[in-house]
Amino acid sequence: MTATVPIFSNALNQQQASILLVEDNRVSRLVAERLIKRWGYGLACAVNGQEAVSMASAKAYNLILMNLGLPDMSGREAALMIRRLIPDYNHTPIIAFSANLQALREKNGPFTDSLQVPYMPEQLKNLLQQYLSGAVGEDTPHKLQARLDVISGKDPVFRQQLTALYAKSCQELLHDLQLGRLDNAVYLEQVRHKHRSSLRLLELYSLEAALDNLQDILSAVSADPNVLSLRKQAVAQQVIAIMDGLTLEAA
Repeated sequence: MTATVPIFSNALNQQQASILLVEDNRVSRLVAERLIKRWGYGLACAVNGQEAVSMASAKAYNLILMNLGLPDMSGREAALMIRRLIPDYNHTPIIAFSANLQALREKNGPFTDSLQVPYMPEQLKNLLQQYLSGAVGEDTPHKLQARLDVISGKDPVFRQQLTALYAKSCQELLHDLQLGRLDNAVYLEQVRHKHRSSLRLLELYSLEAALDNLQDILSAVSADPNVLSLRKQAVAQQVIAIMDGLTLEAA
């Protein structure tokens, strides 16, 4: 897997970023298209590898989402052609997605990163944010306030207790990250299991997805250190966003 640094992170916002989605399945393409546009990114779609190469030649896209199982050529072949034929795409993030986990683990391939399908929408969103500098956790404070209202029934004492418990959980996660404990796939699986119910209770799906993405890359035979670093950064950013929301709540 190509270790490509997200070169657009300091120059783009979501409204400026342009994505090429290469997907032959109509249902999958429609779902991904709706999600990506809802998140505010620009999007164009190709239905096969040859069309993807032609579109990439005609316009510079900031990121490419490539299905591996295309009808005319494999997604890998299309990605290799784009990288070889169009110099501007040497450092463009190309993310592969497939139901075949092993197909996503090719070492030194043309892909920057990968996503196994089926995926949670937030898993895809987190990857796009990593490579296109979308605002991470921007809606967390509002979500926290709304969910704490519902769960606590606006009981101030109960609400304060919940806030303290979630803040402690976030501190534990950051501590595990700092000590490198989340680099261990077995330990991370235990952490995901421990926090899953509480994250879903507060509808903090972005953090759950960031942990899932980290677990996914750790399951590789040889995890790319650059991709691993990005996944860990995404977890940290989500945790910090939640802690900021809890701090506002406690103030």
